[in-house]
Amino acid sequence: MKSLVLDPRKLLYTEDINNPVTLEGALDILKELKKGEKIRTPIYVMRFPDFGDNPVIFNGNRRTKAAEWYGIPIKTLEIQNQSDFQLAQIDQPTYWHKVEEENFLRFNGEYFYKDINALKNRGLMIPAYHRAKKRIKEAIRRLYSWL
Repeated sequence: MKSLVLDPRKLLYTEDINNPVTLEGALDILKELKKGEKIRTPIYVMRFPDFGDNPVIFNGNRRTKAAEWYGIPIKTLEIQNQSDFQLAQIDQPTYWHKVEEENFLRFNGEYFYKDINALKNRGLMIPAYHRAKKRIKEAIRRLYSWL
């Protein structure tokens, strides 16, 4: 995992920043920054060739927005491979690798369904790291349709 200090304006958000819950969380963090506190945990980012030089936020949209408003650079950790992904999940669990509308049978952490093609189409036949990357790309394309 690579440690970087980045300008928050150059990061691509994976959460709708105009969402009231997200804005409220970012404002709370901004209040803490104004009191002299620091952002306590690093922001996790990933890079995708599809999106040029702009890193994508894996975890830390609200902290990034607060840092952007406050005008300070942020400490980030760049997830570069599957083991980095696992470490990030231990440190700051996310749901990028989860299936949203889970209607598949599960046993011992594995998915079962009578139609293998349905599993492939849902991205369940690939490791959690690759499912997370796929869902993050979909979020970026939805939020930044011009990229």
